[in-house]
Amino acid sequence: SYRILLGNMPVTEIIKSKVKVTDDAVAGAAAGAIARMISAPFDVVKIRFQLQSQVNPKYKSVLQSLRIVVKEEGILSLWKGNLSASYLWISYMMVQFSMYGVLKRFGEKIANPFQGSGSSQKGGEKAWQAFTQFLAGAGAGTASVVVTYPFDIMRTQFALQGQNVVFKSMASFIAHTYRTTGVKGFYAGLVPAMVGITPQMGLNFAFYETFRAIAMPEPSPLKPGRSQGDKGQKDSFGWATLKKGVCGGAAGGLSKLIVYPLDTVKKRMQGQVLTHTLSETAQRVHYNGLLHCFRTIQATEGLQGFYRGIVATVAKSVVSTAITFAAYEGVKDLLAASREPAL
Repeated sequence: SYRILLGNMPVTEIIKSKVKVTDDAVAGAAAGAIARMISAPFDVVKIRFQLQSQVNPKYKSVLQSLRIVVKEEGILSLWKGNLSASYLWISYMMVQFSMYGVLKRFGEKIANPFQGSGSSQKGGEKAWQAFTQFLAGAGAGTASVVVTYPFDIMRTQFALQGQNVVFKSMASFIAHTYRTTGVKGFYAGLVPAMVGITPQMGLNFAFYETFRAIAMPEPSPLKPGRSQGDKGQKDSFGWATLKKGVCGGAAGGLSKLIVYPLDTVKKRMQGQVLTHTLSETAQRVHYNGLLHCFRTIQATEGLQGFYRGIVATVAKSVVSTAITFAAYEGVKDLLAASREPAL
């Protein structure tokens, strides 16, 4: 529990730690809302690519898919399921960033077995730091998925409905799903989702911290006889936020590219609970589990079956992750700055 992580910390340290968690949660929520609004069209296209049948596929490229969706369903259809998706992203980012902050700070207190002054020790120290960041990101991602997964199911459903609108509201979908499949219907595909998200978020945060350390190195300590100005000029708020966004975009795109096959499997298994409401372009195949889904895709579609919609997905991941980290870091900096006069 959080109390265990706090241990016997002094009261002032406990207050500071709680402030950090609150800042992480608020900044994460803001980042999730902003990123979702901008990246939603890519998400709609990605889901349709992943779940459409390959017998005369309707969607063939990102731009062609966007044109078809807008022509047949209107431009607002690019934000289908945006309410449930916004709930998903806001709650997901709140949990993710607050948990990552707690786990990262906890990991920093663990003794580094590679501490030393030699070059090999420094390399090991950096590897250990990246490893603890990976574990913190993986833990935060896992917690976020478990807490917010029903919103992911709803987002997938509304993005898939096409012109055949079966559910007009979240309430109607919740009532129908609970009546027909029970609670388990809200967690269809949870295992492959966790299998995919856990390493992806671990890689995402580890890559981000690594790229950020390269792009924005910490100023070296002052040596005797040197003035404060010798440390170098600090980046402006806008420039620093932009750098963090670029680092986040690179981290998001690379991590998504690595784990994309698992994302496809997750969406296929989610689709099973939605087959009665899918559009005519979605394929209807029953999977008996994670491994069966992998084997079926490999046998019937080959390796390319795992990478449907990869361009739209990576593009969306780069954009959304860049915006997410830029917004998250920017809001955190503003929150910290707002308290400075009182310190």
